[in-house]
Amino acid sequence: MGGIAVNSETYAIVGKSERFYASNHYAEYRTGIYDVFVRIVARDPEDSLPLAGVDRVDELTGNVADKNVIWLTECDDVTKAGSVKVVSLRGNRYCVLWETFKNNSFDHISYVIIDQYGNQLQNETSIFNARLSDTSIQPIVQDEILTWAVADKYDGIINWYTVDLNQKITASSRIIGDINLDGAVTVSDAVILQKYLLCSCTLKEEQCEAADLMEDGNINIFDLAVLKCILLQSTEKLKGI
Repeated sequence: MGGIAVNSETYAIVGKSERFYASNHYAEYRTGIYDVFVRIVARDPEDSLPLAGVDRVDELTGNVADKNVIWLTECDDVTKAGSVKVVSLRGNRYCVLWETFKNNSFDHISYVIIDQYGNQLQNETSIFNARLSDTSIQPIVQDEILTWAVADKYDGIINWYTVDLNQKITASSRIIGDINLDGAVTVSDAVILQKYLLCSCTLKEEQCEAADLMEDGNINIFDLAVLKCILLQSTEKLKGI
């Protein structure tokens, strides 16, 4: 299960599942391939709402296991999905996000926007240079801006991401401080910035934008100081988790 969100008349339940359900665990219908789904449920069971989606049927018995299921992906041995999230947006809409993997390597975040009845309002859109948490923690939303954090226990930092859905951007593409453009702000970025200031390396245009932490059009020792403060604060927050 990925999460649940609510609007005025419905709930949206999201996650990953096999499309073909069989009550017998050893049935031939099991595929081992899990697609992203959203299931729309009326808040009032007595309401007759125009809900989108299809029934998920037990292939052995013919019984309906789930109603109003909307399948958002068609995963296979090459393309897979993970870390599914959902948030409620203004105007009785939902945003469903998930990570897309290709050949078992993370590629990008995908998201769609649907109305509260399950009708798709915006085609699948990609967000690069960002990750979703593999826990149940959902992004928070203010107006059309999504914000979330991902703790990296190996590097000892917390990475923060922000996406403005109004701009329909394809990335949190320039994360301030992410100079090596790997989708996270880490010690490696500080090392690169220090080398740049010592004239021992060059930066591409998009790297310069990420390195301008002061946002004053210049890259200097003050940007390095801000970056080191960010790394220190992230480490302290992670210790407090």
